[in-house]
Formats: sequence, C-alpha cells, structure tokens
Amino acid sequence: MIMVVDIAKSTASFEKLKNQLSQRGQELSVRVDAQREEVFHFMHRI
Repeated sequence: MIMVVDIAKSTASFEKLKNQLSQRGQELSVRVDAQREEVFHFMHRI
C-alpha cells in the first residue's frame, strides 16, 4: 500500500516521524517505510 500524506504542519521532524512509524510497524509486525515525495517520484518515473 502506498500512502501520500502532508506533514507540513507536523511538529515532528521527518526523521523523527520516520523512526516512530518504523517502530510502530515493528510492534504490528509490518514494514513501514517513509520517504520524501521527491524521492518517490524520482525513483518511479518512466
């Protein structure tokens, strides 16, 4: 599943949010990867 979210108003830095999501994913036995939208578009352009 891919999810695009706007974190512009987030009080947490991107790195902190990424780490928190990864930790929660481990607790749920799922893999959670977070990356900036620019990186996603660069990696998936045709």
